[in-house]
Amino acid sequence: MADSKSEKFVHNNVNSELENKPKDCGESLAIKNREVMEPMLLEDCDGSKFPLCFNNVFTYCIKSGICVDKNDTMAIFIYIMMLEAGFVTPDYSNPQEESTCNVHSSFHYQRFLHLTRALPKNWKQNNVYNFTFILAPFTQHQCSITAIVIADDFVVNCKVKGISNSTFCMLIDPSMYVVQSGCLLSLNIYQNLKTLSVTFKNIISNSVKTLILDHYSLRSSSLQGLPPEILFNIFNYCDRNTINCIKRTCRYFEKMCTKQAS
Repeated sequence: MADSKSEKFVHNNVNSELENKPKDCGESLAIKNREVMEPMLLEDCDGSKFPLCFNNVFTYCIKSGICVDKNDTMAIFIYIMMLEAGFVTPDYSNPQEESTCNVHSSFHYQRFLHLTRALPKNWKQNNVYNFTFILAPFTQHQCSITAIVIADDFVVNCKVKGISNSTFCMLIDPSMYVVQSGCLLSLNIYQNLKTLSVTFKNIISNSVKTLILDHYSLRSSSLQGLPPEILFNIFNYCDRNTINCIKRTCRYFEKMCTKQAS
């Protein structure tokens, strides 16, 4: 009887361990997935959780007593999106970064978070927003962004120093992205941030970055930066309508697509 009870006890313990193990593993995996999938960029804000950069900059505004309206919020978004593209403020310096970021113009998450813990001095004066950025190591080409409010629209102008034909403009309707006034850290007042991010980066930040890199015959991390032979192979898989759309994006692709067709 004693042996039977012992066997039953051991059997129950083994079953208990087998039942608990998958559950523990599942919970551990879920935690790891949540950590990996934490939102990083502005466009990752999907209404469920803010990215850390968002918390950083708006916590700074709250602690500094800065009253932020929807136009101020748009200016802050522009600051964040320029940092996401690899730009930094001219006064930024971190010698330890040499070992962790070999390509200065690339996105560096820790550097990005550091720069979102505050806003540049004099970023807003008399309802005019001014930011200055550099794309390291090309410090001689300062990128100046000026934004003003005209009626209900937010007009953004960008100029790169030392490069001709380097002016970029964009018109933003803040009400499309900030739906109401309220607590800055409330998810309910923001919408369509991915659309804003993609549009701004296409028109301003990525275009400026590509312009600076092209000035030094360097390739950017984009379709335009791929070798011509790879682009030709990609274009072979595109239909005529897609090719026509690609041709309209820039002169370089217009030449590439024309060569492909000939």
